[in-house]
Amino acid sequence: MIEFNFQDACPSLPLCDIHPISARAKSWLARAAKQDLLDKPHVQIAGAVNMLSGLDYHHRKFMLHVEQLAPLYTRRNAFLEHVAGLPGGSTSHPIFPTVIERDHLDGLDHEAVAYIGRLGQFFAFAKAMQLESLLPRAKELISFRHKHTAHRSIDAPKNEPLELQEMHAMAFNFHQLNSGPNDGSFPLFQLYDQGRHITFHMRNDHPVLMDEAMALFQSLHAVL
Repeated sequence: MIEFNFQDACPSLPLCDIHPISARAKSWLARAAKQDLLDKPHVQIAGAVNMLSGLDYHHRKFMLHVEQLAPLYTRRNAFLEHVAGLPGGSTSHPIFPTVIERDHLDGLDHEAVAYIGRLGQFFAFAKAMQLESLLPRAKELISFRHKHTAHRSIDAPKNEPLELQEMHAMAFNFHQLNSGPNDGSFPLFQLYDQGRHITFHMRNDHPVLMDEAMALFQSLHAVL
């Protein structure tokens, strides 16, 4: 058996006080390993812990793009308010992003796709541990992985009608939905699968997914 020496970067802190959760998971691994977590596959678990670092990484990058797009969202909201106040039949020129803003919009797509890829890895780990029931939100979002990020259904169909394949293909890259102005017009991604629309909201979903993942680790071996 391969021996590992996992380092606890915050040995004096209770596990619940360690942030972000990806760092908490690393401390959990170090503490669990010291308590003889020998009946579990170390390589498999350590790799899953590292996946949380990937989720935090892509979430952080995504949010940086959102910050840089704040002026665009402000202009769009002002435009929508202006159009709403126009008399019937009047028109106004739409708001287009600058070259730099288009790069940030592309960045949102790339980080979201990478995030779902990491989430798919973690969900596969949970299934291997027979603990996927502890990841209800991840299970809802895994359709993004199956229909677009691992491979698009339009390229590898599984009996979906063409119209649905095209909808799946447009979940990223073609356009982005936005929440309302009261929510800062936050970018959303939507996919239609299994008879319903599934919406991925990075800012709201990330803490839920990380809490689910941490609860799964604690179910393997509870430490303080």
